[in-house]
Amino acid sequence: MNNRTRIAAFAILACFSALAAKAQDSAVGDSAKEGHRLALKFCTPCHVVSSDQTYTPLLNPPAPTFLSIANRQGTTAQSLRVFLASTHATEITSVNMPNPKLPADEAEEMISFILSLRAGH
Repeated sequence: MNNRTRIAAFAILACFSALAAKAQDSAVGDSAKEGHRLALKFCTPCHVVSSDQTYTPLLNPPAPTFLSIANRQGTTAQSLRVFLASTHATEITSVNMPNPKLPADEAEEMISFILSLRAGH
């Protein structure tokens, strides 16, 4: 294989890699957008989900904001999966968050949205 062929093959490979990364970023972006929509629908009675939220939380004081949850040191996709799948009965609050009973795909979209709020993301 001569140098021109190698360079062309490398350029084609780089192009495909960039397209695959862009498609993955787009899928993550779409997932976060859907998670945002779900959060506005289900979580606003207790949380400040985002700045475009129409209503103030009914819970007073409100539960932690999604921004603060996203930026906690221990927040990971796995920790959010576990949290969203539990009844939160061990939380030391006067009102415990109910298990939202989200289907797995909606939970993943919600997780994608929450993690998209991280500082520097």
